[in-house]
Amino acid sequence: PSAEGLMRRKTDDVSVCPPCECERRKRREISSNQLQLTVPLDKCNIHRDRIASPPGIRLSFVVIVSFHSSFITRLDKAYRVQCLYSESDRVFAAHIDVKMPQSENITRTVLPTSCEYKIRDSNGREGTNVRVGEEITHEWSCTSPYPEVYSLLVHSCTVSDGRGDRMEIIDERGCSTDLSLIGTPSYSSSSLSASLQSSVFKFPDRSSMDIQCSLSLCAKNGGDCERITSSSSPSSRLRRSSIDISSLPTWTLHSSTLSILDSDLPSSSHLPPPPPPPPSSSSLLIAFPSSLCLSLSSYSLLISLTSSSLVASFALLICAHKSSR
Repeated sequence: PSAEGLMRRKTDDVSVCPPCECERRKRREISSNQLQLTVPLDKCNIHRDRIASPPGIRLSFVVIVSFHSSFITRLDKAYRVQCLYSESDRVFAAHIDVKMPQSENITRTVLPTSCEYKIRDSNGREGTNVRVGEEITHEWSCTSPYPEVYSLLVHSCTVSDGRGDRMEIIDERGCSTDLSLIGTPSYSSSSLSASLQSSVFKFPDRSSMDIQCSLSLCAKNGGDCERITSSSSPSSRLRRSSIDISSLPTWTLHSSTLSILDSDLPSSSHLPPPPPPPPSSSSLLIAFPSSLCLSLSSYSLLISLTSSSLVASFALLICAHKSSR
């Protein structure tokens, strides 16, 4: 286009860049044919266009070179200047070595859980010599570093005479099999312990008895522990029947062997001490009990030995009589 057309502000409703007023136009007397022009990007009607190929921003404007301060001459020139600021996608990568934190060994020793079974007499002492009908207390207890985590169940209790005869008195659900002999244990809500009171009983013709019980522990946050309760109601026994005892940690405990006397015989702890012998007496005094209790097998053995002794003595007498003739 001609310089005159570019100088007009509007031509056919198309806006053109007016003469740049960033600096005053001055006629310069220069000897060189080169000119340096600095145009700010936000002035002089610079147009911005975003292009797709190549991707970037294109800036365009028109520069008019005039050789006369008042007139347009044939020497004047108009230049359309376009500048392209290309955009390029670049991927920057950095290598970072990440090491796992060094592991630290944490060692802690936890004491194992221990349980015990005690039988106390009517005076509160651990007794082994008792009488039939005497009131005794059965105590089961466990010591654990975390007693609040576990619950206790006493079950599978049996009595034995030490010669093979055994009878169950508390079943695997923790309930008494015969309330006339022993009841169902009562459990403590603050510790891993249980207890019950019962009267002493014994096997016929036996003077000793051993009691064996199993103790099981389970975690309170498990479903089975909700069914281990201290109540002896029928509904609780029904709930106990669904407990799988084999999956719980279990201890089998024996009580001290009880030496049991009949109710009509005083125990050794109730006999008065024997009177001291007279100081002037030089004879040896041997005190025999006024009565002696023998079991059926002992009595049979005594009869057999006595009969054998009598037969042997009678045979010796006959042989001695024949030899004297």
